[in-house]
Amino acid sequence: MSASWTAARDLTVQAGGYSDARRPTRALLALGVVAVVLGIAVGALGWLDHRDSQVETARQAALQTAREQVVTVLSYDFGTIDQDLQRARAALTGEYLAEFTIQANYIIAPAAREQQITTTANVIAAAVVRADPAQVVVLLFVTQRTQNSQSDAVRLAAHRIQLTMARVGDRWLISELDRV
Repeated sequence: MSASWTAARDLTVQAGGYSDARRPTRALLALGVVAVVLGIAVGALGWLDHRDSQVETARQAALQTAREQVVTVLSYDFGTIDQDLQRARAALTGEYLAEFTIQANYIIAPAAREQQITTTANVIAAAVVRADPAQVVVLLFVTQRTQNSQSDAVRLAAHRIQLTMARVGDRWLISELDRV
């Protein structure tokens, strides 16, 4: 090494050359990393807030719809059975729609006509069991009042019903109905 090069290097180091030149680069790099981490954190929190908002909207809409639709599905009159069952099917989707249609055609409608059955459902209480933006499970306490031509007595029944509500487009429809 030449003496002039060593002297120049010593002057550069003494003047803050090499080590000082690296400090702003490291500081900028650290600031960049902090900015990226903060950006990711803010984005994640924003996404979680948006999802929570979607879930809450789904909970409220599906709960209200479940209260209305369970009455539609469980209430019918022998005089208007075809229209009543058609309204009920409009509230259903998926495999449950197919199951209900078979029951309606082969069991409910013939029995309602033959025995002149009228049944009215009423929701006593309802609550959301679990929810996400596309599917909500609702537990309902429902009473049914049933009359028929074979008896003057009115039969009262109470049921716990779990509905799975599925979002289909902009509507909430019943995809499962289970008596629990």
